[in-house]
Amino acid sequence: MFYVAPSGEPIPPHVMVQSLVEHLERWSKVVTKHGLIILEVHCLEPDVVNRFLDKCENLHFDAYQAFSMQHLIEADVFIITAAEVGLFPKFEFSKRYPKTFPFTRITLNCFEKRHYTIRHPHLSDLPALVNLEKKCCPQYLRASSDEIRQRIERFPNGNCVLEMDGQVVGAIYSQRINNIDLLKKKTYVQVPSLHTRLGSVIQLLGINILPEMEVTGLGDHLREFMLQLCALKGGIERVVGITRCKNYVQHAHIPITEYIRQQDELGQLLDPILRFHQQGGATIKGVIPNYCPEDVDNLGNGILIEYELRADVHNSEENFSYNALVSSATSAAEKEQLLETRIQEQVAKIMEISIAELDITRSLIQQGLDSLMALELSHLLKSEMEVNVSTMKIIQGVSISQLAELSLEQLALGSIKLSVSPSAQANQEMEEFTL
Repeated sequence: MFYVAPSGEPIPPHVMVQSLVEHLERWSKVVTKHGLIILEVHCLEPDVVNRFLDKCENLHFDAYQAFSMQHLIEADVFIITAAEVGLFPKFEFSKRYPKTFPFTRITLNCFEKRHYTIRHPHLSDLPALVNLEKKCCPQYLRASSDEIRQRIERFPNGNCVLEMDGQVVGAIYSQRINNIDLLKKKTYVQVPSLHTRLGSVIQLLGINILPEMEVTGLGDHLREFMLQLCALKGGIERVVGITRCKNYVQHAHIPITEYIRQQDELGQLLDPILRFHQQGGATIKGVIPNYCPEDVDNLGNGILIEYELRADVHNSEENFSYNALVSSATSAAEKEQLLETRIQEQVAKIMEISIAELDITRSLIQQGLDSLMALELSHLLKSEMEVNVSTMKIIQGVSISQLAELSLEQLALGSIKLSVSPSAQANQEMEEFTL
């Protein structure tokens, strides 16, 4: 992003960010136990605006805000800037807009002061980061000083360090890749070659916390913050990682594909490392053979995981259940009723109201749906149900009942594609990753 001073001279981005750091630092000194509530409007990077030109207003919005000297900051930059002075959002209260697109224009957060800070690493942090690798990773998995340097230089805004009392006690690394399938045929040493500046998938490369600090829960906090950062970063649609099992060597008498699914009496994954990721919202996607041949305890296998990035969007299991239910309905009236119910849920989610408050016969615009919400609804209908309804048609006064009728017509014409069962898809992915 580019900034211009009243004199017409450019303001370097790092100067603008540092100014925000100093501003938030002053606020951090007066924050009480009640926290600091901030409603912030954000700009988008030009690449993101270009990619989602028909889904956002930022092409003109960011321009006239800049011309009026109202300098906006990207959502992910804002949150890392706050973290640099020890201010962290209470994620359970965080709101972002829009909810369903892979970019963020507005955030509402309640920040609290914590006893540590998180920031992007500098090259001057190399000695501390190398020390972390030595204390946290087996020798064959340790990133060298050169590799850590390359991570910092290759993706400066994709890595974070957690600092306490002036000491780096944790770090997390990532890169951007184009799609998950690229990981199937790569080994641990080849993975860095997959990084691309505009990739839509974040691959987590590693997370380290000093062993003596593990019991403090800082690893959970660092991971949680990183996932929030990814959710706010423009253009990011998925977050994945390749991890390993801690205790498979004790269960080597069974296939690793079976071991990674084993659960304890509480229904949690048995392996401690896999359980750590599961508790953070990750799901196991499959096994990647020969990912790290040196890891003899895991027979060279890597475990592919994926984190849920935006929990406020319907998941694929729900999509399949509804589509399958509609497909199996015997009458048109029953199909339409099911479609109405689904569309009601989508509208209620976007408008942040209860289903009971919606009248399926009244125009959605009359019930408070604005043009930006209509844009999201059109996107949801397309992405979740393969129903094509333009934003303009929704704005012109369509009701939920009318949307259900349109959906039923498209279903009758065969233009609605029913989803593949997620469980079947997961099994297929598992087979693909273990071939």
